[in-house]
Amino acid sequence: EPAPAPTVGTPSSTNVTQRIGSVTSMLDRLGQTLDALPAVTEFEKGIKDYLGYLHCQVTEIKLEQAKLREEMLVRNHQVRNSVADLEVNVAKNEQYTRRDTVTVVGLPKPEEGAESQGDLCSKVAEVLSASGETVTVQDLSAVHRNANQSRVIRGEP
Repeated sequence: EPAPAPTVGTPSSTNVTQRIGSVTSMLDRLGQTLDALPAVTEFEKGIKDYLGYLHCQVTEIKLEQAKLREEMLVRNHQVRNSVADLEVNVAKNEQYTRRDTVTVVGLPKPEEGAESQGDLCSKVAEVLSASGETVTVQDLSAVHRNANQSRVIRGEP
């Protein structure tokens, strides 16, 4: 039986496992064939001995490959869990940074000229105070208008 054609690129672990299994079965068949024949010459005895050595080496490689594959799967699982934990932490941190954020919609723009930061802070404090809680300009840490109108949340008129 001909050996499988070599693959191009980095073989997958399944492909490596299949190739090692193929080599092992080939060595087994060759060993059975040689065992059926009497070893007459020293050369034939040497071939049988070398074949046994190769079989042992391939078996050791199979065991090492299986061990490394299991270690890789465990490490992959650990990395996936770490990534999931990091994603949760990022989401929590994003929420934490927004803990003092309030979006006010429907605040009219000035009719003419530029609006100062103080004017905008006063308008926001006035709107928030209308909710029943007194809010002063000093209570606000940052106030700005959304620069991109497509991102503005439209409220009910």
